[in-house]
Amino acid sequence: MMILEAHNLKPDIHFFNMVMKKYVRWNQKKNARETIGILGRYHLNPNIMTWGILALAADTWIDAVKLLKEMDVLGITPNEHIMGGFLVNACRAYDPRYIVHLLEEHVCRKLKPDEVFVDRIEKFQSDVHKAMLDVECGREVRPRRLEAIVQTEEFNEYWMKLKLRLKTWLKEVGGVTKQEIPWGKDYDERLQRLKAKKYDIE
Repeated sequence: MMILEAHNLKPDIHFFNMVMKKYVRWNQKKNARETIGILGRYHLNPNIMTWGILALAADTWIDAVKLLKEMDVLGITPNEHIMGGFLVNACRAYDPRYIVHLLEEHVCRKLKPDEVFVDRIEKFQSDVHKAMLDVECGREVRPRRLEAIVQTEEFNEYWMKLKLRLKTWLKEVGGVTKQEIPWGKDYDERLQRLKAKKYDIE
């Protein structure tokens, strides 16, 4: 930021999205969340891609709730890429409670999950089921941390709740939709404007 200010350069929201994405990739999620506070200095507002990146920085359900409340205050409806970002963290942490809450958010907000979201939940179930069988049979569990996780009382409580909730959840949310690129429409519109400008159509 010091370099930008020294050269009197004004970054746009896409620049900050790129910075935040790199922070998330480097597992510096606190820095990614704190970057949102700098936007006001440049009179910028987060776009839907910004919120999607912040969702990837929400390691816990508490983080996710905080982010969803911020979006609600601004009148922004989370899409499946944002919900999918939450789910990535929930599955990575092997946290069935986080996933159960995400299922309920879909119902309350009348959101329809996409294929990627549902596939990720199915993979989570498959990985956990295999780990439980490996523990029962005395086999090595991969990843190793999962062995301890699946034997905790809290995990098993929410694991059962997750399995029960999934029996009716898809029907309640109206099935599955195909995944769409959230910025696809905006990209297409910008592309058409560029083409029109190039050929002096406008």
